[in-house]
Amino acid sequence: MTDRTIEPGHLKCPNCTAPMHRHQFESTDVRPLEIDICNSCHAIWFDSHESARLSADGVVELFRFIHSKGGAATSRLSSKLNCARCRSPLEAASDIARNNRFSYHRCTHGHGRLTTFLHFLREKQFVRDLTLAERQKLAAHVRQIKCSSCGGPIDVAHHAACTYCGAAVSVLD
Repeated sequence: MTDRTIEPGHLKCPNCTAPMHRHQFESTDVRPLEIDICNSCHAIWFDSHESARLSADGVVELFRFIHSKGGAATSRLSSKLNCARCRSPLEAASDIARNNRFSYHRCTHGHGRLTTFLHFLREKQFVRDLTLAERQKLAAHVRQIKCSSCGGPIDVAHHAACTYCGAAVSVLD
């Protein structure tokens, strides 16, 4: 992947208010998409419909970018977030892509949405929840795992999600 960073970005992260960096990724259109990313929060701001406009190569480029920044591990986003464009409150939302749930925070005025690296990977089918059979097999070998969202311990024999933050036990597919 070639790093096509356009620095500094003009948007502030809705979570930590640090300047977001703009990166170019291939799109389904002729011109590349410029996507705003907060490296501190491991969060992505997608302007309206940008996620859907990423080409297959663009999705892979963004996946590689996420990997280069340490993967999908992230702290929880604040419960009070404002739009990166209009500063109005963001609304928590969730969706399903091929039986894989993901969540994000969207601008009620249609300016875009904020998602974490992890939930982008879930949306694009790179990460999915473990099935009960997979959890049972894992529990036979491992008693406890570390939550990729908050770092808390998860007893995989008894829980399908982190008891601290609610993040589902997931696997890179």
